Amino acid sequence: MDVLEQVVAMIATIMGKEKEEIKAEDNFKETLVMDALDSTELILGLEESFGIEISDDVADNLETVQDLVTFITEAINIESGDGE
Repeated sequence: MDVLEQVVAMIATIMGKEKEEIKAEDNFKETLVMDALDSTELILGLEESFGIEISDDVADNLETVQDLVTFITEAINIESGDGE
């Protein structure tokens, strides 16, 4: 399962939606209507799943599912030494 699939699966679980309903371009606040509790649950779950840290400042600036996927992918690459 790639990063996008894992993120979508976790959002679907938290929001009670089908995975097929969630798209990379979806906005967390506007399209998915995630509140602060949903967002916190998502961030904590992703930090645990991927073994990364997502600061509050970073989380506040992630607007779409794709923004989050890009951040996680870059963080994983840095952690594994593949990053710049």
